Amino acid sequence: MLRMLPLLLMLSIMNILAQTNLTILNYQADSGFEHDSKAKALSMVEMLGQKNEWRVETSTDTASLNSKYLSQFDVIVFNNNCGTDARIFSDEQHLALQTYIRNGGGFVGIHCAAAIWHEGGEFQEWYEEMVGARVLDHPHVQDAKLIVENNEHFTTMHLPAEWVINDELYRFTSNPRENVTVLISLDEDSYEGEQKMGGDHPFTWFQNFEGGRSFYTALGHTKAMYDNKSFIKLVENGILWAAGKGSEK
Repeated sequence: MLRMLPLLLMLSIMNILAQTNLTILNYQADSGFEHDSKAKALSMVEMLGQKNEWRVETSTDTASLNSKYLSQFDVIVFNNNCGTDARIFSDEQHLALQTYIRNGGGFVGIHCAAAIWHEGGEFQEWYEEMVGARVLDHPHVQDAKLIVENNEHFTTMHLPAEWVINDELYRFTSNPRENVTVLISLDEDSYEGEQKMGGDHPFTWFQNFEGGRSFYTALGHTKAMYDNKSFIKLVENGILWAAGKGSEK
């Protein structure tokens, strides 16, 4: 038993190093609505980088989406960036993101990353499938209850079975459940408004997609969410999952 301790210690150290030695592109470029929480969203991922000793590069430049630059990163975070009014990316940038995912890259989408609507053509369909859904609308910001459907997965183990938040509550054009693993859903009886999905309302999920890994949460509209420790931990764990680290449950 004692002889096993050095091996177990070595494995533990290797696991820690594997989680900390990550490169993250903290990306935010808008074409349309811009959130008041944008700066806090960028700062949150930068803080997670400092905490975990990840190398985080923050960019608001669409030119960042080129194949050479993206190849440096384990995960790209679309950090609450919206495309509600017009196209954000060029055809070359579309191809660069597709190539990155198909080469095994990790993607994390926060909130408005599911409201990039005007890229057009095959890429638009591909992008919405990669994120998992397309935003349709939402009621006013209010308290609501989230149901943690899978609290055995390492991304959500820190959360209670029922989690009350105050945020913007996206409704999607279709239910992604058949194509993704849903972690958190929205209790539609817990909020006011017509923007509901017939009682099954996924809100945070992940999927393996065309060789890469995609994690999405609809949370993240308000400034206050970026001070919420449970939300910060959810994003942190989502980044680790997208990078291929942590539990595979």
